[in-house]
Amino acid sequence: MKKLLGFLILALLGGYCQSVDVDQPVYLGEEELGILLPISGGERVEHAYFQLAYSELHEGAYWVFYHLTPSMLEGTAERKDNFRPDPKVSTLSATPDDYVSTGYDRGHLCPAASMVINQEAMDETFFMSNMSPQHPSLNRGRWKSLETKEREWAARLDTLYIATGAIYTDSLGVIGQNEVTVPRAYYKILWDGEQHLIGFIMPNEKCPEVL
Repeated sequence: MKKLLGFLILALLGGYCQSVDVDQPVYLGEEELGILLPISGGERVEHAYFQLAYSELHEGAYWVFYHLTPSMLEGTAERKDNFRPDPKVSTLSATPDDYVSTGYDRGHLCPAASMVINQEAMDETFFMSNMSPQHPSLNRGRWKSLETKEREWAARLDTLYIATGAIYTDSLGVIGQNEVTVPRAYYKILWDGEQHLIGFIMPNEKCPEVL
């Protein structure tokens, strides 16, 4: 299954990702979880409820990885919209001001609504390292629908491992003083750790396709 997960990452990112290698596994937290992560350039940043690889060149994540269980979806953490730089990014992350008056949303990669287990988990999702410039109709449309779907699947399958990120090849330019790259598209890969595995690529525009 690890080989299959790695193959799907390669298949989905194919011509988009320039530095994917699945020869050596990278683990989520404790090695006994045994979950293969995407491998890329960038700075590896670990938070309590997700981890990511941060690109200083693009001022955004190559990928964000997290897992969900039914109990994680039963919390009552309050969304506070406390967008802020990520203190764990050594080169400094993008800032909320980079998105002001640009026409792009501060789109979550690890969704806030999936991290209601406690306030720490919720607040972590508002680090700017977890944000990416998304077209409003994507962020509030099909991407949001996919985030809802991941929670439905996590509740039904007991556990779900998720890798999501931006596709920077043929980008749509940059925004803000820190020159945050606007990705051409986004991907999300979901695996239950056993036999259910699916991936999506969505262009950074209005997505009419039905999930």
